Amino acid sequence: MLLFSLLANSQIINLGDPEFKGKIQSVKEYSKKFKNDWREFVFDSAFRLNEKKSYRENNLLEVVNWTYLDLDSVLIVNETINGVRFISKSYFDNNKRLKRYESYSSVDLEHPSIIETDVVYENNQIEKYKRILLNNRDTTIVESYLFKRNRNNSKVIIKKAINNNIDPETITFKYDKKGNLVSKSVNYNNPKTVLGGVKTWSSNRKDKYRIDYKYDNFGNWIKSYSVTRYRKYNLNERELKYNNWGG
Repeated sequence: MLLFSLLANSQIINLGDPEFKGKIQSVKEYSKKFKNDWREFVFDSAFRLNEKKSYRENNLLEVVNWTYLDLDSVLIVNETINGVRFISKSYFDNNKRLKRYESYSSVDLEHPSIIETDVVYENNQIEKYKRILLNNRDTTIVESYLFKRNRNNSKVIIKKAINNNIDPETITFKYDKKGNLVSKSVNYNNPKTVLGGVKTWSSNRKDKYRIDYKYDNFGNWIKSYSVTRYRKYNLNERELKYNNWGG
């Protein structure tokens, strides 16, 4: 699923892995299981992600490039994946908080395919929002997301409803004292669901998975782990190169 980082000024659609922080020049991410698979990230002069290259079995699989147009209240991001262009637009209020997000597919750069709106904040943190999926002109799916936090914000649970029907899926995030995401659990709460591509919680719980992260001193993760009921597996490791002093 999609929501892992909870920064109030970040794009909701991209709330996945923890964000990059600081003056990073480049990152190399290795797969621990597949020795010939890795990813390379390069950043621009403003330390924004500029390019990502993904390799599989030593072969270049995908190249993604980003360019940015910052119009103060609107941020337009052009994304090119293997030469195919996509666009996203983020709209901000006077407090620089995200109030609307639009994502455009490569086949239609004039009409958004995903809209995220009705964002409600509490103490400058996202409390709820809606995601509108426009698969085509005749089909619309509305997903509603509700955030529940404990007192010190070290634990956040997100619940979802689809077209006003409560979905049993829950997403749980746990944070350290520095605000770094250290654990992410996705639980579909449905024994009929069998997840693929991830290590599930157990042989009896194939509808749940968990990812843990370990960080460097600058708040960027350097190791990720897939955690099951019985053990922890090292998934990926990162080498980060910082600019000058690295802050």
